[in-house]
Amino acid sequence: MENLAPANGPVHVLLVEDDPAQLADAWGILEALGCRITAVESAEAALCQAEQTRFDIILTDNILPGMTGFQALPRLRASGAPVIVMSSQYGPDTEKDALLLGASAFIKKPLVVKSLSQLVRQVLGSGAPVSHEQ
Repeated sequence: MENLAPANGPVHVLLVEDDPAQLADAWGILEALGCRITAVESAEAALCQAEQTRFDIILTDNILPGMTGFQALPRLRASGAPVIVMSSQYGPDTEKDALLLGASAFIKKPLVVKSLSQLVRQVLGSGAPVSHEQ
């Protein structure tokens, strides 16, 4: 698996996930890709982190306790970092809604190493919204 770290250091990821198993999966993939990870369990905690720290990319679940990932999207995007929304509850409009609300990309869970790696590379390399199917 190829490392995502550019010459100037590891990609710093804010990972927002409340499910311990899903958090462990995402953490393992991102760590294997050479990312530096800060993890929180709620959108509210993510907003606080995003105000205090510069992240290269934000990876957030949509279904969270309290505020959803979709509700937090505008404020997370205001941090300047691209945001990838991930969700295991996928309907016909879920990805479209995420992109309309300002997400840089959407990915279905469970996460797959190759798909997440490619998507992160695309988002970091372009800045334009990316539609991605696993």
